[in-house]
Amino acid sequence: MAKILVKNEKVIFQNKINDYLRKSTEDYSRYFEGRPTFVTYYHKNDIRSSYEGTLDHAIEIIGELSGVRYNKIENFPLYNLPQLDLNLDETEFGLNTEMNGEGVVSPKVGMEPLVDDYFILDGLPERYLFRVTKVEQDKFSGKQFHKIAFNLEFFEEEKIEQQVVETYIAGYDDFDGMLTKADKLILEELNLITENLQDYAIKYFYNEQLNFFFMRLNDNKSFYDAYWTKFSKENRLFIRPEMKSSINNIYLEELDITQGTQTIIFDSGYKHTIFYYILNKNPDLYKFNSMYIMTNTNQANELSYEGLNYLIGMHAENREFKYFKDDFKSRVLENNLYPATDENSIENFIIKFMNNKIDKNNISEEASLIDLNYDLKTFMAIPLILKIIDEIRNKLIINN
Repeated sequence: MAKILVKNEKVIFQNKINDYLRKSTEDYSRYFEGRPTFVTYYHKNDIRSSYEGTLDHAIEIIGELSGVRYNKIENFPLYNLPQLDLNLDETEFGLNTEMNGEGVVSPKVGMEPLVDDYFILDGLPERYLFRVTKVEQDKFSGKQFHKIAFNLEFFEEEKIEQQVVETYIAGYDDFDGMLTKADKLILEELNLITENLQDYAIKYFYNEQLNFFFMRLNDNKSFYDAYWTKFSKENRLFIRPEMKSSINNIYLEELDITQGTQTIIFDSGYKHTIFYYILNKNPDLYKFNSMYIMTNTNQANELSYEGLNYLIGMHAENREFKYFKDDFKSRVLENNLYPATDENSIENFIIKFMNNKIDKNNISEEASLIDLNYDLKTFMAIPLILKIIDEIRNKLIINN
């Protein structure tokens, strides 16, 4: 028995610091001279800002009297920044503040920089504020980039922090655009849940020699489901850069199934499986209870490899091994959860998803309830849960 583990917030963000630096030569970096510089960026929030002048008709940008409000964006990548000499020289007229330069904002961050935006170079002991003084549009490879000019301004970080109304984290290696800090944490939790499930499946169900996933049954035979594999392969459920290339391209044997004189064409049969049902989230596609496999070799085809027989998954009723309970389909349609026990955790998770009842803010708690075992239900459920997590992840990113 196992549970899906989710790390706490501190560990998640600590781990991501090195990831940003390690992967900072990827993606758009290859179009520029070197890697991006990560900054804390303060982007004007025009909706929340007030631009009324003071009594002397001057508009204060930073300070107690300012009506300007900012969205704070952490881990914001700026490209083509010049080498800045941050050793300020003191002259007879005071500190030399002639420190300026230019940079490029990638379209991946999903926002347009504005004049009077500010940023702070991360990773430096001095928290100098730089003000954006000019913005120009510049197309590169058909994509809209923005070139910014900036100079050093002597405002304390604490002052602009008092004008922050929202805090975001910019995407770089794992998503485009920006997420609120809370949603970024949820995204990291979803990624960890995905990795945990992938690792579990590989450890207990993956055959490296044959390069497919299967499960050993209690009759000295093993079960291979081509629909399981098709669903996993088409939805890229086991794609991870650090994984072996073979797992990123698992073997799929698309076999038609013969039952007596009847032959079920592979693609036609797939449309009646729970995988297709989850993929389309449409009860009308669920035409019969696709929850069983056949174990009688006279009724199911076999894969043979070096003396090992692998039963082919056959989705028909009234057979010995069941994926889920008999009333599972009706409970999904009626949004009727099973009693909250470990035994029912997988079914309840799927029922909640199919009825849009999974709260993204409680995803860690929901996932921690899922009970994993070396049994047929766990084997069949892993790609379904991976796809559900992927759907929640995509919805989270799109909504931001």
